[in-house]
Amino acid sequence: MNDVRVDHQLETVADFLASRGGPFYELQSRLGLLHERALQAGKRALIFIGVAWLVPFLLGLPNSLSFDSTNGLTYLLDMGVWAKFFVAIGAFMLAEQQVEQRLRAKLRQLVAAPIVAPSSLPLAAQAVSQALKQRDSRVAEAACLVIAVIAASVALRHLLAVETSSWAVVAVPGANSITLAGWWFIIVSMPLFWFLAMRGLWRHFLWSLLLRKVARLELRLVSTHRTAGPV
Repeated sequence: MNDVRVDHQLETVADFLASRGGPFYELQSRLGLLHERALQAGKRALIFIGVAWLVPFLLGLPNSLSFDSTNGLTYLLDMGVWAKFFVAIGAFMLAEQQVEQRLRAKLRQLVAAPIVAPSSLPLAAQAVSQALKQRDSRVAEAACLVIAVIAASVALRHLLAVETSSWAVVAVPGANSITLAGWWFIIVSMPLFWFLAMRGLWRHFLWSLLLRKVARLELRLVSTHRTAGPV
């Protein structure tokens, strides 16, 4: 019985899946964008880039194809759009699987070495279980969504106040007019970018807290321990 309990504790400690769980993960799963055994990072990167970057481009046609910035910043020349909605969102998605695998490997090293003393295994397993519950927190993801909406609201106020036209806004003294592409930018692209950024930061924060808790446990630190790969 004790052996079974220890094996379960070892499995729990080594089974921290940073990129899964939570309402957003469940939504993607229901939509068929990912599966329990496959995050399908490449597929989701293309989909979210399409939602955030490609849709405003299509909504702005034919002006989206222009490189003439005489009448204001054009879509293809807007480096902020490329950075946030093409590069960053793609990176958020593509990094999920690699980050999850690397973090899980580090915990497996702690168990396999073994660095965590047997007497500390129950506390280590408890720390991982708590981190997983916090990872799945609906309140945390709701807070990320609120921050995303606030960021979009700030962007909207900025567009309504600018004095120069662009692909997102037609600047008219006293009454700026948001373009169709601009509205998609405000309602979808900007919130999506900030939500993914905040969600990623939250999960990295949880990983930091988990390492802090493990570091406070009784550890078996000896010079013969070697990591299985590059840190």
